[in-house]
Amino acid sequence: ALKYFEKAADDGLKVAMYNAGHMHFNGIGCEKDKEKAKKYIELAVINGYEPAIKFREEYHL
Repeated sequence: ALKYFEKAADDGLKVAMYNAGHMHFNGIGCEKDKEKAKKYIELAVINGYEPAIKFREEYHL
């Protein structure tokens, strides 16, 4: 699932940006990677995705 979220994120889908970031942060389908998590969450934040904004604040990314 992660590769599909990453592809959709690259295509500009903000929910996919958030999901890819969440998966990297928690190591779901991959090794935990805070840098990749931060990258995808920040993209979702820039695109105004509210759950990503809350996630970034909660986990201090």
